[in-house]
Amino acid sequence: MWCYNPVQGGDQHGNRSKLVDFKIAEDGRSIWVKCQPLDWAQKNSRTPSYMENTYTIVDGLISVENRFIDFSGYIHRNAHQELPAFYTISYLSDFVFYNGTKAWQGDELTVKKDLKFWAGNSDAYFNVKSKENWCAWVAPNGYGVGVYTPIAEILLAGRFEYNGSKDARNNATNYVAPLITYTHKSFDVFEYSYYITTGTVENIRAEFEKLK
Repeated sequence: MWCYNPVQGGDQHGNRSKLVDFKIAEDGRSIWVKCQPLDWAQKNSRTPSYMENTYTIVDGLISVENRFIDFSGYIHRNAHQELPAFYTISYLSDFVFYNGTKAWQGDELTVKKDLKFWAGNSDAYFNVKSKENWCAWVAPNGYGVGVYTPIAEILLAGRFEYNGSKDARNNATNYVAPLITYTHKSFDVFEYSYYITTGTVENIRAEFEKLK
């Protein structure tokens, strides 16, 4: 049974969350978006909460600043929070991350191939032992897309209906969620940031290292 679960994209029935407002910066390098999310498990049910995101193009990467506030008054339980839920095309088949203790020293990376579906899969959780807590989904040619959430504690990753498709409309997808364990309080503001970049694994790592 699903708990209260505001989701920016919409619900499991294909209904979309409500876009409340947006603003594009004068230089065209940033956009701010505000939405009222639906409850994932319900059908077209708006939650008494708001999500705001500011996407900014900054020197080889995208910076994303996030703000969430909930007015439900619910007593929330301590739970994993996706920061963010990040999906790619199936073609980016290999999951790459750092699992050592020598952060940002060029230490060997961990590569996971043939990951299974993540839901209900205890093997889909990867502890992040250092502050080099970025990860990437990478194609067979060595190029991919990476995400870095500085406050992440765990990475949850897997593949759904893997078929190697390059079509973004295909049902097959790869997923990762940088997680923290957190008890949200109604009426309190929760804020965090994450970053996205593309390229070879070496380039992705180098771009994120600049942010450490």
